[in-house]
Amino acid sequence: MEIETQVIIGIPGRWPNRDSLVMDVANKSNGLLLVGTALVEIATNEGSLLEVHEHYPDLAKSFEIAGRNRGWLQQISRLSVHTLSRFI
Repeated sequence: MEIETQVIIGIPGRWPNRDSLVMDVANKSNGLLLVGTALVEIATNEGSLLEVHEHYPDLAKSFEIAGRNRGWLQQISRLSVHTLSRFI
């Protein structure tokens, strides 16, 4: 039996709400739109599932553990103030 591999990319950010995220994607992504639960490339009409989650209080700690103290403390500390996260 073959197991399907998935790559999941998490992008934490400081959007005040989902509407702000939708506008940011439309205005700054060079041809992508967030439509419902899909991130769609306008030119090809191809999309990927995109989940948006509210603030996750343990996100910074999760990255700290996964990073094994590799000197990311400044970046990791910024994760604690995220408001939403996108998962592609």
